[in-house]
Amino acid sequence: MKRLLAALLLLAVAPASAAESRWIKEEGVTFRLVSREDGVGERSELLFGLQVRPERGFKFFWRAPGQYGLRPSVEFPDSANVASRELRWPTPRRLVLVRETGDSAIGYDRETVLPIRVRPERANAPLELKLVLEYGICGEFCTGGQVALALTLPATGPDQGKSTKLLEDHLTRVPASLAPGTARVQRAGDTLVVEIAGRTLLKPDLFVDAGPGRNYGPARVSLAADRRSAVFRLPLETTTPEAPASLDQVSLLLLDGNRAYETIALVDP
Repeated sequence: MKRLLAALLLLAVAPASAAESRWIKEEGVTFRLVSREDGVGERSELLFGLQVRPERGFKFFWRAPGQYGLRPSVEFPDSANVASRELRWPTPRRLVLVRETGDSAIGYDRETVLPIRVRPERANAPLELKLVLEYGICGEFCTGGQVALALTLPATGPDQGKSTKLLEDHLTRVPASLAPGTARVQRAGDTLVVEIAGRTLLKPDLFVDAGPGRNYGPARVSLAADRRSAVFRLPLETTTPEAPASLDQVSLLLLDGNRAYETIALVDP
């Protein structure tokens, strides 16, 4: 709570009024907010983005870091003229943290932009998006941090700003939706067993977001002979007290070459 209050105070004194906020540099990484549009106008939806630029040798974690790492959290406190917002995560990679042991995490080791779709409450009125991010970053050592960002759009402005191409490019990196019923999820002790069927698979991998408190390690993959299905077994690596007693559903991210698909799946009782 104290960290959030400090971030709110920073937002109160350091807003930006442009299609890009100023860069904020932290250890191993810099951040800023960008916008596709230069003003609100009559638009029913605006596209913002959280631009993350890790330094060489550093890794920034995905929403579920996997075997190791720190789970990020994003809040939008005291934003103005914002009816709703949706943050999306571009497809991450499995990153080796310790070469000698093979310990890994899920995230990004190069610049990425997290698209944020924003619906304004009122047309032709200024809009301010405020964001507070708690994150983890790993270089030689891993650490956590918090950054507060704000970006204001005027009441009117051009359709496209300087960040249009950057944002639209990263929108294409957001995973597509996996067809309902494609995945079946069960628990076998501390192992999560996921069966994916109904599509041709080449060299698949699976990332699981089971919510705060549960981190699953790399999947062991059993691919069917016809490559039309696969079974993934993911060991539970860590749990914390914030993990709920039951696990009713999980978010799945299926990677296969340059293709990526995500879905929400219920866990069989």
